Amino acid sequence: MQQGQVSVWVPIVVGVIGLVGVIAGQLVNAWREDRRWTREQEREEIRWNRQRKSEEDARSHSSLIDFRDRRIGLYVEYLQVFQEIREVAFELLFCKDVDEYNKFRDIWFGKFEELTAVRLRLSLVASGQVVKGIGQGDTLVIPPARLYVLSDGPTPGELLQDGQEKVGTTFAALQAHFRAVLNLMRVELGAQELIEDQASEESRT
Repeated sequence: MQQGQVSVWVPIVVGVIGLVGVIAGQLVNAWREDRRWTREQEREEIRWNRQRKSEEDARSHSSLIDFRDRRIGLYVEYLQVFQEIREVAFELLFCKDVDEYNKFRDIWFGKFEELTAVRLRLSLVASGQVVKGIGQGDTLVIPPARLYVLSDGPTPGELLQDGQEKVGTTFAALQAHFRAVLNLMRVELGAQELIEDQASEESRT
């Protein structure tokens, strides 16, 4: 090789180095792009998970509110029908004859059927404690027997007196059961403090 003459390998080596540099640069850029894409995917997944959780929490909260509203609605319906049975029982205590007694007794029977239907629906949403408490009054809400005047049986007056004495005992039990169930329902709905205040007030009076 003559002095001052560049070896033929020099441009080849320089070209190879340049090509390696270009390839390495592309690989680095590709790696950086992959990392950026991975970070974006992770951020997007986190955002989506947060959004999904927020939506699930909102649906769960809405379901809880709807469930509570349904429960309250059935509690109110049960107490209303139960109150109507108490009112019918009160009327029975002051009937003047057997026919009037039987009329209110039949009204009681209709209310008993209403209460039974409400109780079945209520058993699906009420707590076990409330269901148990309501069940303790099942025998109380059963209407009394109709009075039948027979030629060889008690007189109408005796029948009426006997029937009213039995209803009188039931009426007192209905009063106590109504208060007990009402308190159970209110405790379940978070009104314990109100019940305690009311109990304190009643004890003072």
